[in-house]
Amino acid sequence: MGKLSIGRRWHIVHLRSMNKSAAAIAKTVKCSKKSVYFWIARHQQTGGVDTKQVEGRPVELCTDARRRAVELLTSNEVGGAKFVARKLKSERLARRVVSVSTVLRCAKQQARLDGDPLMCVRGRPTKQLTQDTKNKRLAFAHANKGRNWRAVMITDRCKFAFRYPGCKVKRARWTLKSRRGEAGAYTPTHPSVLNVYAGITAYGVTRMHCVTGTTGLVTDYLNMAGQNSRNITAGEYRRVTASTLLPEGKRIFGQKGETEWVFQQDGDPAHSAVKPVMRTFNQYSGNHVTLLDNWPPNSPDLSPIENVWGYVDAQVAELGCKTFDEFKEAVMHTFKTLPIEMCERLMDSIPRRLERVIQRNGGKCGY
Repeated sequence: MGKLSIGRRWHIVHLRSMNKSAAAIAKTVKCSKKSVYFWIARHQQTGGVDTKQVEGRPVELCTDARRRAVELLTSNEVGGAKFVARKLKSERLARRVVSVSTVLRCAKQQARLDGDPLMCVRGRPTKQLTQDTKNKRLAFAHANKGRNWRAVMITDRCKFAFRYPGCKVKRARWTLKSRRGEAGAYTPTHPSVLNVYAGITAYGVTRMHCVTGTTGLVTDYLNMAGQNSRNITAGEYRRVTASTLLPEGKRIFGQKGETEWVFQQDGDPAHSAVKPVMRTFNQYSGNHVTLLDNWPPNSPDLSPIENVWGYVDAQVAELGCKTFDEFKEAVMHTFKTLPIEMCERLMDSIPRRLERVIQRNGGKCGY
């Protein structure tokens, strides 16, 4: 019916005024008899053959209500969309308790119109920066923004969670796109874990070193209570640096003819064990490695290796590994074959990260 042009509709009316049958009209106009009856009835009711204008869905929430919904959804002090619906009714911003879908639809529309889209995130929120931490980040940024970061190896530890078959996740939370750096990420419950240390440079990556915390890995390292450790200890970190990170750094930088380079690590208490290992390494390796001092706490946004962890995790997730052994192999292969162009791009991004920290007075840089 909607495909009939205005001219054909009036042709139907004209033929009807000449007492033509519906079948004859349908044959002449080349439409169905149902269309003939419909447009004849429309003409009798309205005197015309225009398409009826539909008003559409009535507006459930006004602009103030929608903005209040965004505010409530992104607040850590309230519940979910059901709570927001009841809150809007109690604050007389809505005539009735609207549905969850209405709350979410209206809030997302308003946030998009306001230029800051609403996002759904899962998992634990990242730690908020204290003023003391911001001051340390600011001081570090000023001191290192002119550093040659291509002579630095960034190291870190990461736990890769095996997510097959579908593990449960923590409840969803809503946040604005501009604040996504404060939001948590996917967190599976009780998965098998691959716990590894590794490093990246502008010229490539080290090999991965599995440490305590990896599912099925048995080590003889003890914690301070004299029990088998469930996490990395200073003793194990000495082994990681002596057998993997420092020799791998020598190999990578040696390919470029460089013997002087900088070793970066975060403030994990176990990492204090690196200094004597580094002294021994410098004495016998022919390299001169210095430690990057004063890396600020709670600053994963400054470390490009965090971007690498996310890339590896996403690439492996696409594979749909069926066993944990297959998963471990996939993680190590993906990291090993990381494109050199990505390494260069990430290491060259550090000065921009530091500049943003300075611009934001120690705040998150958004990477």
